[in-house]
Amino acid sequence: MKRSHVSLFLMLVFPASLFCAESNLPPVRVSVSGAVMMALEHNPAFRVQRLQPRLVRTREESARALFDPVLFGGISRDRLNGPQSAFQAATNSTAAMTRDNTILQAGIAETLPTGTRLALSGQTDMDHPVYNHTASRIGVSVTQPLLEGAGRDATLAVLRQARLDTRISVFELRGYTLALVAEVERAYWAYVQNRDQREVYRDSLQVAQRQVDETRERIRVGKLAELESVAAEAEAASRREGVIAADSRFSAARLRFLRLLNLPEQASWTLIPEASDSPVPPRTVLEDVETHVTAALAGRPDLNQAKLALERGDLEVVRTRNGLLPKLDLFVTLGRSGYASSFDDSVEGQDARGYDVGAGLLMEYPLRNRAARADFRRAGVGREQAGEALANLCQLAQEDVRVAWVMAEQAGAQVDAARVTQQLQERKLEAERAKFKEGKSTALLVAQAERDLLASRLSTIQAVIATLTTRIDLYQRDGSLLARRGLAVPEE
Repeated sequence: MKRSHVSLFLMLVFPASLFCAESNLPPVRVSVSGAVMMALEHNPAFRVQRLQPRLVRTREESARALFDPVLFGGISRDRLNGPQSAFQAATNSTAAMTRDNTILQAGIAETLPTGTRLALSGQTDMDHPVYNHTASRIGVSVTQPLLEGAGRDATLAVLRQARLDTRISVFELRGYTLALVAEVERAYWAYVQNRDQREVYRDSLQVAQRQVDETRERIRVGKLAELESVAAEAEAASRREGVIAADSRFSAARLRFLRLLNLPEQASWTLIPEASDSPVPPRTVLEDVETHVTAALAGRPDLNQAKLALERGDLEVVRTRNGLLPKLDLFVTLGRSGYASSFDDSVEGQDARGYDVGAGLLMEYPLRNRAARADFRRAGVGREQAGEALANLCQLAQEDVRVAWVMAEQAGAQVDAARVTQQLQERKLEAERAKFKEGKSTALLVAQAERDLLASRLSTIQAVIATLTTRIDLYQRDGSLLARRGLAVPEE
C-alpha cells in the first residue's frame, strides 16, 4: 500500500477527534490489517530500517564509478641551466644556457571491465628547449593487464559484491518487516484474548456473587447451615482476585498493542482499541508440512541472505586469487607531434610534424607477496564459513517450520476438544445447581463446578486464539506471511 493510501486509511479509521490527549477518549476501532498498516506507517525502527537499502546502494554506485571516464590535466614551468648537449645541437654553441619552459597537458582516461585502460592526452611545450619553438603532441595509449587485474571476473568482482550487498540489505528489510507484521498480529490477538478473558472473569464474578446471595437466602430460611456460606463467599473473593489480575493483564496487552501501533504523539496512551476482527479459527485447511518446508528454503529472508553471502564469498575468492598473480601490463602508445612558432601552428604541425609509436611490458611482483596470500586465505576461510552457516540455517529452518506446523495442527484439533469440554462443564454446573436447590449438594461443590466452567471457558478462548497465532508463527517461519497478507517489500 502506498503512503498516500495508508494516510487515507488512517484518516478514515482514526478521526482527528480521537487524537486528543483526554482521559475519556472513546474506543478506537481497528482491524488486524489496519493495525499492521499503522505499524508499518508509524513504527520509527521500521522507518530507519527502510532507508538501509538506499544507503547500501550508494556503495554500488561507488564501485561502478571505477569505470567512469576521468579527466586529467596540469601545468608546470621548468628552468633548465647548463651546457646540455641538446642546447649545443640546437644552437651550435658550447656556452652555458638558461631556458624557461612552460608545459600544459590534459586528457581523458577510462578503465574498461576487461581491465583495459584507455587514455587520450595532449601536451604542449610552450618554449621547447631543443627546437626553441612550441611543441605539441596528441597521443593515445592502451594498457592491458595480462596477469593481475586481467579479465572481467577480477575487475567486476567489487561491483558485483556491491550489488549483492544491496540485495542482502533488501532481504534484511524483508526479514524485519516479516518480524514486525508477525509481532503486530500476535499483539492484536493477545489483546483480544485478554479482553475476552477479562469479560469471562467478570461474568464469573457476577455468577459467584449471585451464588453467595442465594446461599445466604437459603441459610436465612433455614434450609442450609451457616457454614455453607463460607465456600460461596470464598469463591466470590477468588473471582474478585481473578478480575483484578485479568484487568492488569488486559491493560498490559493494551499498552503493548498501542506501542506497536505507534500512533502520533498527540494520541494518548489511554486510548482503548476496539478490535473489529473476531477470533475465528482459520477456515483454510493447513497444507502439508513439506509444502511449508519448500517455501521456507526458497523464501525465508535469512536463508536468502546466507545464499547471497555465500555468493559474495565466491567473488571474494576470485578477486583475491587474481591478486596472487604478478603484475604484468602490455602498453601501446601512438602519438603525433607538431612544432611551430605558435601554439595554433604547432597543433596543426605547419612548420614540422612527427609521429611516434611505442610498445612494451611492465612487470611488478612483491618478493614475498604476504598481503595477497593472507587475503586469499581469508577469503577461502570466509567462503567455507558462509557455506557452513547456510547449511546450518537450512537445517534450523526445517526444524522451525516442522515444529510450527505441528503446533498449528495441534491448535486446530484442540478447539473442538475445548468447546466440547466447555459444554460438558456448563451441563455439570447446571446439574450441580439443581441439586443444590434441592438440598442434595453443597456450596463447595457448586463453587468447584463454577471453577471448572471458568477454566474451560478460558481454555476455549485460548485455543481459538492459538489457532490464529500458531498460523502466524508458521507463516513467519516459512517466510510466506507477507505474501499471504498482500504485502511486498520492493527492491528500492
